Amino acid sequence: MAASAGYEACMTTDEFTRSLPDDAKKLKALLVSLQATRASEADRLRRAVQDRQDLTLELSTYRDKLAYAKKQIGILEGAHETGGQAAVEMITRALASPGKPSLIEKALASLLLRYARRAARSEQHAQAQALYEAIALFKPRPFLLKQIGTMLYHQQYYQSAADVLAQAQKLMPDDKDVTFLLQASESILAEAKGRPRT
Repeated sequence: MAASAGYEACMTTDEFTRSLPDDAKKLKALLVSLQATRASEADRLRRAVQDRQDLTLELSTYRDKLAYAKKQIGILEGAHETGGQAAVEMITRALASPGKPSLIEKALASLLLRYARRAARSEQHAQAQALYEAIALFKPRPFLLKQIGTMLYHQQYYQSAADVLAQAQKLMPDDKDVTFLLQASESILAEAKGRPRT
């Protein structure tokens, strides 16, 4: 009996010894998997830190541009007659040396565009003009000249509207709305010059 118990214990030890290489392989595979996961997590953390630093830098740039935009909007709200020309200069200068707008600039331009369109629909043309000019600070595009010219036209600033729309027509020669509003502004100006003063 004692011999048989020793034999069973010996068999168990032999089985244990044989199973060691399989367990070692499993442990080694587990260790490799954990190291890969750790490296992946470290890489993800590194990217998150870099993204945070980039976002912090972008936010500080955004704050500066937002302060500048607020200043410009304040200037433009008080001087709609000359505001259109300032926008023309800003957009043509930006189109001459295009830079890639940041994600925040795109988001802000999109938000301002929504408000500008809402103001234009509710016939708050001066407010819409100021918003379109603010968008030009972040994301200058030729269609903004069309929008600014249209807002000037609706405010009856026909000379400024004609100047802005003439610039828009150079950038968008096939746009029928620009051509129509430009011709309408010019004909109103010509008619006003031909009329005797009362």
